[in-house]
Amino acid sequence: MMNKTKLAKFFYPNERILVGTISDIEVNQQLLKDYLIELLNMLRTSESPLILINDISMARPLNAEQRLMVGEFIKKYKDDIEHSLQAMAYVVPNPSMQIVLENIFRVKSPPIHYELFTKYEEALSWCQNQMLSNNISF
Repeated sequence: MMNKTKLAKFFYPNERILVGTISDIEVNQQLLKDYLIELLNMLRTSESPLILINDISMARPLNAEQRLMVGEFIKKYKDDIEHSLQAMAYVVPNPSMQIVLENIFRVKSPPIHYELFTKYEEALSWCQNQMLSNNISF
């Protein structure tokens, strides 16, 4: 059986924080669609709201059509995102990638609080503080 290439790997550093680490592979529409569907399924099956860390520090830039695809995903699944996520953190060490992300959010910003960070450790610390400030145990 052939191993299917995936755009991201997901893991839980604790039961309330979900991390999606985007790999350093060439992005195409199908890989991006598969990633978004996998993320949506994880959100829908979570028993309680999560905080999501999107680690895009290794990600290759998205083209205009792919950026629009992400914006449309946020718009279409706004209710799922609001219901399943408490907040989002993005790990974006590259200034040009930060600009790309900000442009995506101009199309449609996430319906929940989000922050940009240059390091994973900063994002994780922020997520843990978000949980503490909302009296969520981890």
